[in-house]
Amino acid sequence: MPVHPLTVHLPIGLAVVLILLLGGLYIREYGKEVREIILLTFCLFLVSLVVATITGRGAETELISHSGERLRNLLRTHELIAYGAIWANGLLLIWLYLRIFTWQKTELLMFVFVFALICAGIFYSAHLGGTMVYQERAGVACHLLNYPVSR
Repeated sequence: MPVHPLTVHLPIGLAVVLILLLGGLYIREYGKEVREIILLTFCLFLVSLVVATITGRGAETELISHSGERLRNLLRTHELIAYGAIWANGLLLIWLYLRIFTWQKTELLMFVFVFALICAGIFYSAHLGGTMVYQERAGVACHLLNYPVSR
């Protein structure tokens, strides 16, 4: 059984948790412990994003062999967003590591805004993944559950 469907939900959930934690940090000034939790959660988020992308590369070979042009385009966009998210979040992790204990509210707001934009891309990529599964009948879920094709 492909591992990708099992790994893709963790980075999405951690992204939501991080947005809530960072928003809480903006609303109320928390101590060092909460900032360390945010840093640790961000590291876990980035690792889970890399794992989800790696497992997606394994699932791709199965899809490419018997896919149409629309599915290949969806898959290409899905992958490009994942790679971009990894690079962008890697840069954000450096920013977070260097500044989380010293930044002011304005810098925190800029960080949250940039992170939210990247998360919007991740959520759109998740939507594309769902489109590939439930509309294009790609992957294992639709074959096991025998969903009808909706166009």
